[in-house]
Amino acid sequence: MTDHLDAIERLHRLKESGVLSEAEFAEQKARLLAAAAAPAPKPEPVPPQVDYAAEPGAPPPQRNLGAIFGLGAASVAVLGVLAWSFAGGKDDPSAQPSASAGVAATDAAAAVATTAAPLLSSLPEDERLRLAAMAALGFSGTRRSKDGPQLVITKPLRVLDLPFATVLLTSTERPDDCHACTGFVGVYYLTEADGEYKVTGKWPEALSGWGWGTVPEWKLSNAYTRNPALVGKGSYTGQGYTCGGINIVELTPKGPVESEVIATYASNAGAVDPETGTDMGGNPLRELEGQIVGVKPGQSLQVKVGGEGGFTETYQMKGGKFVRTSGETKLGC
Repeated sequence: MTDHLDAIERLHRLKESGVLSEAEFAEQKARLLAAAAAPAPKPEPVPPQVDYAAEPGAPPPQRNLGAIFGLGAASVAVLGVLAWSFAGGKDDPSAQPSASAGVAATDAAAAVATTAAPLLSSLPEDERLRLAAMAALGFSGTRRSKDGPQLVITKPLRVLDLPFATVLLTSTERPDDCHACTGFVGVYYLTEADGEYKVTGKWPEALSGWGWGTVPEWKLSNAYTRNPALVGKGSYTGQGYTCGGINIVELTPKGPVESEVIATYASNAGAVDPETGTDMGGNPLRELEGQIVGVKPGQSLQVKVGGEGGFTETYQMKGGKFVRTSGETKLGC
């Protein structure tokens, strides 16, 4: 009992000096008192001593603290805490044992033992495309379906990694549609959750074509906008008049934003009567082709038409999209 009292006294001095907190003192004191009240364990036979000095390179003998100081297991545990405290553990937070440290170690071991699902971005491109298509369309590969009597062909095209979303691009073609009908490039915003893609936004007709139900000729570009944009190029002919230009659809964090058509070409060649040399409005043959110049991404651009009677049309970014500021286009049909 005297040993336990002495140990409690040491604990008290450690508490007074700030080495032990009030809670640590109370916990260790309770352990000592419980050990004092418990019956003494039956002594175990002492193994014969081995002269390790006779075996070079052998580990030093293990010392039993209880046998040396004549204390029980609880007292030995307390002495271990005291030794750790005096060794400087209190001054090194990373070395302090605590209940949370045990939990953290258990959690860390569990984390190592558990195989985490790989990020989808690390998968091969064809597999990512398949998974993205399944999430957004409900199928992968090319699907042929009917909208009334008309054939509709839909397929996934590409997966993009943008700072604000994973983006799936698709195409929808309607080859049996009318002259003025169009195909589309679709845009789907995705996020990764629990090892699979979830759709956060969908715009299946984000970029339209120019006629006959076909998908527009397109590319991904940073030339005109602050965010990547789908840039479609094409033309349309009706009653001998042809107009052409580009469509810009910026992929913003809030979704695709389509600008006005940037007109770059106009011709009335198909409407000019060979005998009169004029079209139905009495206008002579006219073929105009402009070049996009002076681009300030996210701000403005110009279409310049050279030659005799040349002119320039300006487009300014307003409300997140390019809008023509130079009046009605001269490159219209």
